[in-house]
Amino acid sequence: MVSNIYLEKTLKHINGFVGVFAADQISAETFNGALPQYAIVNTKNMTDPAMGHWLLLSRYEEAGEIILELFDSFAYPVNILCENLKDIIRKLHYDCFVTNNLNVQHLSSQYCGIYCIGRILSIRNMETLADHLNMFSPILTRNDVIVCDYIRDQNK
Repeated sequence: MVSNIYLEKTLKHINGFVGVFAADQISAETFNGALPQYAIVNTKNMTDPAMGHWLLLSRYEEAGEIILELFDSFAYPVNILCENLKDIIRKLHYDCFVTNNLNVQHLSSQYCGIYCIGRILSIRNMETLADHLNMFSPILTRNDVIVCDYIRDQNK
């Protein structure tokens, strides 16, 4: 798994990046301020000894609407999130909530944080979630390379 320190260092220069959080360390107040806003959130609490999974929670404007997007490279359903994350989704102001239902990451992959970075860059490029998901292969073992190539191409 990509570390929170790596994610913070990599993304600190991104306009709207609000940080990397454990599931119990983020609140709706994290999203005060101007759009866009991006937070990478682990599915586990700070004190949980088990490793979790990185998700991306983004608020941005698209066609005059405020979008709240939950990007999960494993595409787990929202209803299995911890109560704190579900509470944040309920409390935040947005016109439309979107999430992906397409799994793009192989279960043996440790690149969930990298997939979050890729989605942040694609939002900044004004790519819809559907367009972003279309770049991935149905052969999940190929997608780590695809997302890394995408990130590298964005940083040329």
